[in-house]
Amino acid sequence: MNGPLISIVAPVYNNEVYLPAFIESVLSQVYSNWELILVDDCSKDRSGAICDEYSHKDKRVSAVHLSPNGGISKARNTGIIHSKGEWIFFSDSDDALIPDGISSLAECISDDIDLVSASYLRYVDGVLQRESKASISGMLSIRDYTELIGIIPRCRNLERYVWNKLFRASVIKENSILFNEDLRLFEDVSFVYQYLECCQKGVFCTATPVYSYFRRSGGTAMSSRNHYNDRTLSWLLAYTQIFAIINRMDASWATRNRVREELFDIHNRITDLIREEKRGEEEEKKARTILHSCLHLHDFVIHKSLFFIKEASHKTKSFVRKLHHSVRK
Repeated sequence: MNGPLISIVAPVYNNEVYLPAFIESVLSQVYSNWELILVDDCSKDRSGAICDEYSHKDKRVSAVHLSPNGGISKARNTGIIHSKGEWIFFSDSDDALIPDGISSLAECISDDIDLVSASYLRYVDGVLQRESKASISGMLSIRDYTELIGIIPRCRNLERYVWNKLFRASVIKENSILFNEDLRLFEDVSFVYQYLECCQKGVFCTATPVYSYFRRSGGTAMSSRNHYNDRTLSWLLAYTQIFAIINRMDASWATRNRVREELFDIHNRITDLIREEKRGEEEEKKARTILHSCLHLHDFVIHKSLFFIKEASHKTKSFVRKLHHSVRK
């Protein structure tokens, strides 16, 4: 199939179990004008060798090996640097592309758009999940798309992942847009907003699924949402960056307010995790410092007011529990 060269960038790390199936899903694409850039992030299993084996079988597949381990953002940035395509598609190497996925994306390309946003299939522990709300179709302005993404209940082609989107390479490279290598969570969501801020054209949304996403029990991202660890603060840091971008863009008050509420909710959730695990005031201070770094004065006042209300409610409930316990004695 004729069409522009599409670069598929896939970070690889200790993924020998699922990696062959992912690569085969790319090799099986109906659309043939693609290149697959496998970035092996210093894997300790056979993943690196598998990348090399496939690169020898098909000239469209290339293997890049990082040393030392740099993380998923470093791997994706390396893929961007090595890409030659007019368009870039980011994939995770433990998922799979639907056989006509790239052709479905390519059919949406026009001179009037900078982004294609598609639907996808979602599997949880091998079980296909129904889409809660039908995906939309058609052209949107950057402003309208920015207003819609992330709203719950969400259309799958309005979610903020990178792996259901096709990005114009020139927008990325001319604006030096890269994944933040300091982030260990939600670096992809931050990248999407960075990209949207630099777009001059529209977005085409397609309801056609192009990708199979597999969520498996024990994933690191879910663990960092439920337990405080060295990755958790990246969740908050990513959203402070997103909030800053939204404030620079021509976004409505409703959108700015929604993202601000997300930011506050994340901060409160992290504070709860810190307290549940008895991490101490120093960890709470780190989270507050990150949050306050992006707030304007009125946002800061809103947060402080909500914080004091929450603290008062927490102390009241604690007092009632102690009083109830003493009465029972």
